[in-house]
Amino acid sequence: MSLTTLKQVIARLETLALSHKQIKFFFIGAADEFLDSPNVVYPACFCELKNGSISLTNRETTFNFTFFFFDLMDTAANSQANEYEVKSDMVSIAQDFIALVYDHSYTGWEVGEDYQLEIKDYQLNDLAAGVSVSIPIGIRFDANKCQVPLN
Repeated sequence: MSLTTLKQVIARLETLALSHKQIKFFFIGAADEFLDSPNVVYPACFCELKNGSISLTNRETTFNFTFFFFDLMDTAANSQANEYEVKSDMVSIAQDFIALVYDHSYTGWEVGEDYQLEIKDYQLNDLAAGVSVSIPIGIRFDANKCQVPLN
């Protein structure tokens, strides 16, 4: 399936995230909306859409996403061991997600090959640990004026 809109890209990303056995919640939007959501179930995937670009040279529209993978930390006993276990799990989930996004059976988008990974603790409504990874996703832009709905 050829993706032609941002909405289609987001729908595919949500499907991929929720197809992972460990991800229980997916949210795309602003950080404050995610933090205010009473429905968050962990482990969770939060996605932020950043600024993108349109290239006439490459005939591509690129959307820049940052994905956050969070899980709760158990601070009651042996908290440092739990912290590293949670971070390790979230790195594994991020790697799995990149593998799903990069899978060549998904046509209609282009993704890069190198990704920045940030590992840290997050003070959300609950104490969580996790990782973030930025993924640019490009879709074809033909710059075809015949496709423009004109009056």
